Amino acid sequence: MNQHFGNYTCKICAGGFVTERLLQSHIKRHGNGEYKCTQCDKPFPTLNKRQEHVQRVHLGLNKRNKCNHCDERFVDYWQKVKHMVKMHGEPPVVLKCQACERTFNNQRVLSRHHKKDHLLERRYPCSECDMKFFTRSALIKHMAKHTGLRQYTCDICHKSYGRKNTLREHMRIHADDRRYKCENCGQGFVQKCSWRGHMRSKHGENV
Repeated sequence: MNQHFGNYTCKICAGGFVTERLLQSHIKRHGNGEYKCTQCDKPFPTLNKRQEHVQRVHLGLNKRNKCNHCDERFVDYWQKVKHMVKMHGEPPVVLKCQACERTFNNQRVLSRHHKKDHLLERRYPCSECDMKFFTRSALIKHMAKHTGLRQYTCDICHKSYGRKNTLREHMRIHADDRRYKCENCGQGFVQKCSWRGHMRSKHGENV
């Protein structure tokens, strides 16, 4: 309602308010920064703002996850676990997926794996075909096939590609990165498809 019927306007920030009482209450919040933190000298317009700052920054009351060995506190539970493993030698947490043999050290990663690989959750459908994707970034990469957009350009030969991974693979050509080796004759290849073609044509192996 303040946005629609701003009869009273704040001279400091131009905010609108329905009644003069609301305006005066708002002006008090601006204050003049006279309440300084006793620990870091940061000024605050009101006493309440300063108290909130002290509790959040200096007392760490928003960090409810206290380390079991020291006074360190964390906002996130898994940050605390990671800290205890790294700093205090706690054994790493191993979370086993109930649907397969994979293990994880973080509940969020396990949950993501379960949704993606077992529940087959796909919330991002392509508007051009029937494909669906787990993440928005995967959908954006896929859309390059439909739009023909080639936004990733090689700085050396100026060839353009629709996907960053494809450009990264292309850059191995310039670096002569022959990471795919033939175990039979020792010949190296930049791309995996070239290695497979070699194995099939020269050695009769389907890999």
